[in-house]
Amino acid sequence: MRKIILILLCVVVLASWGTIKPFFYKCLPISFQTKEMVFAQIRDITHPTVQDYALLQRYLEKGNRKELAHMDRSKVRGYRYQFMGETKDELPESGVIHINHSGESKENCILVYASYNKQYIKGLHRLIQHLKESDFKGDILYKIGGWPNLEEGDLTLAPVGYAFKVCFFREAKRLGYQRALWLDTSILPLVSLNPFFDGMRSTGYFVMGNSNKVGPYFNPLSARSLGVTLEESHQILSCSAGLFGLDFSHPIGLQVFHDWYQAAHDPYAFFSERWDQNALSVILYKRGLSATVPIETLAHGQERISSDSLFLIERDFVTKKTPKKLEKKLD
Repeated sequence: MRKIILILLCVVVLASWGTIKPFFYKCLPISFQTKEMVFAQIRDITHPTVQDYALLQRYLEKGNRKELAHMDRSKVRGYRYQFMGETKDELPESGVIHINHSGESKENCILVYASYNKQYIKGLHRLIQHLKESDFKGDILYKIGGWPNLEEGDLTLAPVGYAFKVCFFREAKRLGYQRALWLDTSILPLVSLNPFFDGMRSTGYFVMGNSNKVGPYFNPLSARSLGVTLEESHQILSCSAGLFGLDFSHPIGLQVFHDWYQAAHDPYAFFSERWDQNALSVILYKRGLSATVPIETLAHGQERISSDSLFLIERDFVTKKTPKKLEKKLD
């Protein structure tokens, strides 16, 4: 009789496992929880709650992240994000700002994203204010915290370093924009952006060059996933993924976008010291595509601005560790 009861109990547990496993996983210490366990606890990844974001944030910091086993964490950044701030008011925020048009067109957009890490939000506000005062014609799509393109389930890529970039491009495409330009929050354009969007019509993409090669920041697993050898990667010029644009109506732009998004789903392609940038650099290399503007046109600090400078980068403005403070909400 006891055996029958035990068998029946096992059958009931197995039959209801799909229902009870989230509660079981929730009882485990976060250091034991894997990515699969964490996402099993999120009821709807297209509409994550504050509690869901808090769970993901704890997992990225302290969870069982076996995908990072081959990486030296002391040399990498971006393997954890803060989707929310430290107070109850610092929640995910997003919006669309129309610049020099009434919103009737979805031709060009600029993507600006800031997590609650460091001072990225301060950089986001500075960049948006700068763009408002420029001659750029199009929309700014901005996000503070949270994750882009929730509607298509892209929250599953949150454990992938810097995958928020390609997910934000995917959101822009889903919303019907023809061209999208990503700008890091440490960047300020020094010239009109309109010609760069015009250039994307013919090339399909825009990318800033870089003075480094991929190899020193790569590893064998990522190289194999992206279809190159580690030896070959030492000959591949890196791009600067902090300034990158795509034309979704152009076959080249569409293919690069597809390759980059697929790479984000690979277990290893993004998992190198320079996550999204290494993957993008290899993708461009394999398609025979090169930088559209040289790295020399990026001024590293205001004291280095010259007549040839197209953009300014000030990393200290967004990475300098100062006490966190909630930024004023965007209008």
